[in-house]
Amino acid sequence: MRKIQYNLPKMLQDIITTRFYERDYNDITKKLLYEDVSYDEAIDKGIKIVAYWNLFEYKY
Repeated sequence: MRKIQYNLPKMLQDIITTRFYERDYNDITKKLLYEDVSYDEAIDKGIKIVAYWNLFEYKY
């Protein structure tokens, strides 16, 4: 049995609460988008949704 090394939901939650990538998003990523999407909208409609799915629950 493999040991789980990373808690991905926790990592995503940390990204959300610390706003760690906000500057990078605004300086780089936002300029590559076809639509004007704020950092808050990207978090709410992207990372938050993925973070709360059960995709990362490991079941043996």
